[in-house]
Amino acid sequence: MRVYSIFGNISQYRQIRKLLILNYLYIFCCFGTSIVINKADRLLRLMNSNIKLLLIDDHEINSLYIGFMFNKLGISFDIATNKKQALELISKNDYTVVLMDIQMPNNDGFDVAKSVRKFNLKVPIIAFTSLPEEEVLPKAIDYGMNDYILKPNGMEQLWGIVDRFRASA
Repeated sequence: MRVYSIFGNISQYRQIRKLLILNYLYIFCCFGTSIVINKADRLLRLMNSNIKLLLIDDHEINSLYIGFMFNKLGISFDIATNKKQALELISKNDYTVVLMDIQMPNNDGFDVAKSVRKFNLKVPIIAFTSLPEEEVLPKAIDYGMNDYILKPNGMEQLWGIVDRFRASA
């Protein structure tokens, strides 16, 4: 059975929807978060060291949004979409901070953090999630994470955390 809409078939609809979402994100990133970007830009100018972040998130739109912000600010970053990629990247690189999504399909962020802590006690791991703090933070600390940021509203908070862990490294 084929389903048609005003856009044509389903795959064409999905492509159009994806373009609309990406265009919205671009507009939001350029205009909606300009205050955050300006504050973060000032903060990063004060830093005299290289920053490299790892984002572990299975959601493509989140990765595009955060990646856009990092690119705009000149921050070097890698993206992992699953536990295997994350562990491989962390074992081969020296990251300033790891941003860890909690809700992922095969392995949640807690499981990934626990696995990272078996071979790397140094790298700061930040729970980066839309779940409420009281639900996540105690468990995150138990599994070896260092802090919590609510996404997507926590971008300004992220810069403070990055600066704190960069300074203590």
